[in-house]
Amino acid sequence: MGLFTEGEATAYLSATLAAHDRQDPADQLAGLADDLGYLAACGAR
Repeated sequence: MGLFTEGEATAYLSATLAAHDRQDPADQLAGLADDLGYLAACGAR
């Protein structure tokens, strides 16, 4: 696994959740990305 930057992680989470009809506030997604340590999912990069 690699690491995303904060912006990449937030964008990835936003796009992934949007694909499942989820619209979450950017500050909450940034917090989640931080909690996850900006880990990149396998094959996501």
